[in-house]
Amino acid sequence: MTYEYAGKRERAFYASIPQMGLATGLCLSSGVVALLSACLSDQQFLDWGWRIAFLVSVVLVGIALYIRLHILETPDFQKARDEGKTADKTLPIVKVCRNHPGNIALGVGARWIDGVFFNVLAVFVISYLVQFISMERTQALTIVMLAALLMCPFILIAGRLADRYGRGMVYGVSSLLCGLSIFPSFWIMEASGGSLFLVALAIIIPLSVFYAGVFGPEAALFSDLFPPDVRYTGISIVYQFPGFLVAGIVPGLCTFLLNWNEGDPLYVCLFTLLAGATSAVSAFCIQRKSNIARRAHGDDAEHI
Repeated sequence: MTYEYAGKRERAFYASIPQMGLATGLCLSSGVVALLSACLSDQQFLDWGWRIAFLVSVVLVGIALYIRLHILETPDFQKARDEGKTADKTLPIVKVCRNHPGNIALGVGARWIDGVFFNVLAVFVISYLVQFISMERTQALTIVMLAALLMCPFILIAGRLADRYGRGMVYGVSSLLCGLSIFPSFWIMEASGGSLFLVALAIIIPLSVFYAGVFGPEAALFSDLFPPDVRYTGISIVYQFPGFLVAGIVPGLCTFLLNWNEGDPLYVCLFTLLAGATSAVSAFCIQRKSNIARRAHGDDAEHI
């Protein structure tokens, strides 16, 4: 919605502002769990303490529901409605799959590194640090919380760069950086000797800077793929479908790969690199299509 309300030359920047919700949410959730871990014993936390965080989140659900019920339609969607583009009785999901299958495929490919990198370096890494680096859970959670906090300004910077150099270009380069940075990140954690500073360095730079380069332009990148009448549905398919698959599979897969390689994270790193390369190729293809659309229709081209 921020994308559609913003001027066309600033859409990536304004669309990156809600993206900070991931960083602030990760910061809050890691902070709450770290606080509970510090106040409760491990057994108390596992038995009932973890439920407290979920109960507290009901407040956020209430706020989100209030906002959603009181918000107006965007100018882009209202224009599409006035032009009769939403009059088609075909289900939006059928319409977008029929008319934009290639864009859906490119969006899913680009989305891969987002889910993989986040789940490796913000979720799986906590159990890795506790089990293989012998770090306390509270310390690991605090590092992830700090990385999330520092991610916020870099998300905005990435959004601004995406407006200037292209959504696909910034997203693709950042995807490659994420895939490559995972190797030195795990190497530093392994060689850290339990040093909090080195472990923090290994997590904060890739997550706060490189991953922000992916997550910042992402909303605008996916919004560009679809016209206003099916944009909501198209983005939902591209973002949510791979998202829940990755969230459910990656942490367990990483644990399997780590155990299979006798504690060596090489296979986890190679898997992340594969995701980064796939997303980079997809993003560069999106950028190419965007450039072709702009040359054909001028700067006012709304989607590719």
